[in-house]
Order: sequence, then C-alpha cells, then structure tokens
Amino acid sequence: MTKARRKPFIIIAAALLVCGIGYVWLSYGLFFEREFGDPFVFKKHRLYPRFFFYSSVGERDMDDLVLRPAQLQAERDYEEFALPWLERYYAARREQN
Repeated sequence: MTKARRKPFIIIAAALLVCGIGYVWLSYGLFFEREFGDPFVFKKHRLYPRFFFYSSVGERDMDDLVLRPAQLQAERDYEEFALPWLERYYAARREQN
C-alpha cells in the first residue's frame, strides 16, 4: 500500500473502532450484585451512557440513609437496568433446576 492509500484506510478503521466501542459502551453494562458482589455483563434495554452500575445502598434499608444526588442517581440506574436483568437471570436458573 502506498502512503496516499494508507491514510484513508487508517481513518476509516479508526472511525469504525470508535463506533464499535461507543456501541458496546451504550448498549452493554457491567454491574456487581448487591449481596454477593458477583460481576455480571448484561445488555441494556435502552441506550444509556453509564457502563458500570452499582448499588450505593447495598443491602441496607433506604429509610435510614441520606444519599447525595450522585449516589441516588446511581441507585436509580441500578434499579432500572440491573435489577430486572438479575431477576430474569435467577428465574431462568430456577427453571433449569
């Protein structure tokens, strides 16, 4: 490949790589289960910029806690994205047994 033909190839390859990473970042997520801390990779039900999901509350009661807005948003995101997936996961495992 000549130098003139290599430059467009590199630009196109870099653009495809950025698009692929962006798609994975927006479409998939990683979370750690509240009780045991097991990691799970899951497909989100809608595109969302957060990749790492965690529960800032854990197994504690929410009534006793005073959360900062960022922690409260992290908890809401965990409940919206991770909990429904985890419930389906455990239901499927129960059906197998």
